[in-house]
Amino acid sequence: MSVLGAPMIGVMCLCFAAIVLPAVGKHLAFVAVPIGVLCFIPLIICRLSFIPIPDAVYPKWARPIRHADEQSVKDADAWLRAHRQRHP
Repeated sequence: MSVLGAPMIGVMCLCFAAIVLPAVGKHLAFVAVPIGVLCFIPLIICRLSFIPIPDAVYPKWARPIRHADEQSVKDADAWLRAHRQRHP
């Protein structure tokens, strides 16, 4: 979430701020609304954990962290399965 979601929330906040400006908000809405909608789509996709996000979307520094997190989840699942088999 923090790699993709937080920047999208920031951009959407800037779009909202541009729309509510008193004098030019109506004119900026023609630009800010499509940008806000385009930022909302990745925000929703990164919040839905069952949709796999490809590695190309993540920055290079975040890829090893993502793989380590995935491996730790697999290890925890394997430990839990083994624990359940020993203690039915």
